[in-house]
Amino acid sequence: MRRRELLGVGTATALGILATRARAAETAVDHSKMDHSKMDHSKMNHAGRAAPALAKAATECVAAGEACLQHGLEMLASGDRTMADCLRSVRQTMAACEALGQLAVQGSSYLPRFAAVVRDMCRECEKACEPHAATHAVCARCRDACIACARECDAVSA
Repeated sequence: MRRRELLGVGTATALGILATRARAAETAVDHSKMDHSKMDHSKMNHAGRAAPALAKAATECVAAGEACLQHGLEMLASGDRTMADCLRSVRQTMAACEALGQLAVQGSSYLPRFAAVVRDMCRECEKACEPHAATHAVCARCRDACIACARECDAVSA
């Protein structure tokens, strides 16, 4: 893949993440103003509970991944390919953590199984970031965010 293609992929990824966050902000509901006493709770799915700590860890993992991805793309643009494998792992982990955060907020019944998969992805991403963490602060931050997210995934998937 050439530098221009990589920069285009990175830009498209960033724009997609921003669009997803904008849609989420537009559709947010203020539950504190709802009258829950008039709802028919027998028809609601209460299979799971929201996992705010996991949602926060997943969001932080995405944010750290964005910084790491940008740094890696800049390195690739200058001809340094040492972070190519790391970038593949970061991109995949970011996508999974974005979905994980949404499922955690919703208290999805799929959350325990999905969290187990994302935990494994975070651990792989942590290993991919490790060789670069000593020399690149963004890689250390990404690695640490993956460790924290994997820990929260363990708590939910157990």
